[in-house]
Amino acid sequence: MKKALVVLLAAVMVIALAACGKQPDPTQAPTQAPTQAPTQAPTEAPTQAPTEAPTEAEKELADESHAIWTAHGQYLLADGTQNAWGGKDSEIYEKSALTAIKLSDVKAISEELYSALSAKEVKYLYTIDLIFGTNDAGWTTRFLKDGKLYLANGSFAVKVAQCTADVDGNNKVYAEDQWISDPHSAHLEALTPDTLFVPVWQEEKDENGFSWSDNPVVTGGAGLYTLVIAQYKNASSPEAAGYGMGLVLKEAKAAFAEYEEIVEFVPADHTYGIVGGFAGSGWGNDGADVPMEAAGENTWTGEVELKAGDQFKVRADNDWTNNWGPEDTDNFTAEADGTYVVTITFEGSNGKVSYEMKQPEGLADPNHEAWVAHGQYLLADGTQNGWGGKDSEVYEASALTAITLEDVKAIDEELFNALSEKDVKYLYTIDLIFGTNDAAWTTKFFKDGKMFLANGSFAVKVAQCSAEVDGDIKVYSEDQWISDPHTAHLEALTPDTLFVPVWQEEKDENGFSWSDNPVVTGGAGLYTLVIAQYSTPSAPEAAGYGMGLILKEAMPAFAEYEEIVVFVPADHTYGIVGSFAASDWGNAGEDVLMEADGENVWKGEVELKANDQFKVRADNDWTNNWGPADADNFVAEADGTYIVTVTFEGSNGTVSYELKP
Repeated sequence: MKKALVVLLAAVMVIALAACGKQPDPTQAPTQAPTQAPTQAPTEAPTQAPTEAPTEAEKELADESHAIWTAHGQYLLADGTQNAWGGKDSEIYEKSALTAIKLSDVKAISEELYSALSAKEVKYLYTIDLIFGTNDAGWTTRFLKDGKLYLANGSFAVKVAQCTADVDGNNKVYAEDQWISDPHSAHLEALTPDTLFVPVWQEEKDENGFSWSDNPVVTGGAGLYTLVIAQYKNASSPEAAGYGMGLVLKEAKAAFAEYEEIVEFVPADHTYGIVGGFAGSGWGNDGADVPMEAAGENTWTGEVELKAGDQFKVRADNDWTNNWGPEDTDNFTAEADGTYVVTITFEGSNGKVSYEMKQPEGLADPNHEAWVAHGQYLLADGTQNGWGGKDSEVYEASALTAITLEDVKAIDEELFNALSEKDVKYLYTIDLIFGTNDAAWTTKFFKDGKMFLANGSFAVKVAQCSAEVDGDIKVYSEDQWISDPHTAHLEALTPDTLFVPVWQEEKDENGFSWSDNPVVTGGAGLYTLVIAQYSTPSAPEAAGYGMGLILKEAMPAFAEYEEIVVFVPADHTYGIVGSFAASDWGNAGEDVLMEADGENVWKGEVELKANDQFKVRADNDWTNNWGPADADNFVAEADGTYIVTVTFEGSNGTVSYELKP
């Protein structure tokens, strides 16, 4: 069978060749393969790849640096979903996300918008369909069109934000990285001015009350719009927008509220209130605005309790038609808990808001536990006061009360006027009784060109104190004495009732220096003491503190002031007094006697322990005493016998000492 098939195929082949006019030579192999490969590769590929990347018009201009661009506002998305501002849930963020498009796609949306964008250097380009003006946002906004001001429902306001995203479980949590428009950073322009109003990009309000903190507004009526927004390659600046937005109406719809032309605003025709995120307001959702009262021509003021971080602004008539915030952002923000006094003042129809935190507890010093009165006079309730180191109960009884500058007006008009000229930082007061008890020592003061001797119960100092808790009590310590050498320059604000010694290390011609005490010079009685710390620090040329004393009630003195005649050193005896055992500041015995050692020089020896304090006084009495120029007392450096010397130049004594070898 196979043999027959081979014979048949050979016969067919012979017939075919014969038909071609050529006889095959069965004895010779063919000289050429029946087909031949090309001797040369084609000079060109049948098709050629493009030599250039697609143009801007041919690719989607997406922003790779942000997760999404999102539409914000209280209008509706195209599917009827209620949109919102920042802080909405992730689902609404994603529903309100814009779609990146090519520049050429804009041509199908609007030829005019395409032409406007073609003239720009577009970096990113996005679009979304939105429904404006058909729902009630619960507030109103304004826009300017054809030279007229209009009122619009808040559902016509619109912003876009470039957002970042963090993954939280199965959700993305979005956050606004850049609002468009935004003060300082995102200058937006309207590409379709017939349908979109964009306020001026400047901090100061313009003649119509607009600034960069106001929202863009849809001005073409209620309906379904295609929003197109672009970021340009150039950065935002006052001279050039960095972003452009256009709105193209696809389908007109019935408005919840039509635009309403605004007539000239007359401040006197309205009421004003404070509204915000604070408790009781909820931006007007939780209650009426905090009312403001007229406080002069074109001025209204009100008080509101705020917590740190609470935001607020002022609006008219419990409505958002007319509202006022800061120049550079939407709302004011409370810096700390407290009562705030908010004021709005109008120039023409333009309102400006200011505020300050009220000081109901006075100008208190937050750096110290208490300001405490010191001295051997009486507290207003008759309690015997003392110097530093008294018990905690007396510290607290002699603590001063913080007050406001206005409070001083009720104490004394002249003192109020004196303090009003100062930059007062902290302000305190206390009532004290001076001169009715015996302090068992005397002090000096200078008044009307004369020197006087006064009982120690007329001397007074105040100290700024810290406190540490020890069990159930506070243990107080003096941080800053007022006045004090080097650190606290005090001035007398009522020189008729208070003597304050010179604030200098060297004694003056009357023997006073900064180590001497202030003294009450208005006679014995109940006084209101007022003391202030100024904002400027103490310096030789300028006091850092001021004190005044106002007599409330005169009382009998334990001892009247006594004029001092000129001190003649040779008329007195001298002794060493101090904290050492044999003296106890004069309570344990006579002073250690000093002997004359030349003209106007007296010298004595005393046994001291390290840290014993001492000074020299005349006649075993405190009327005339001498210590170091920069402190109250000398301090022994080590145990031993000390040689103490007092030398006089005129009536001024200078003490020196040395450890005996």
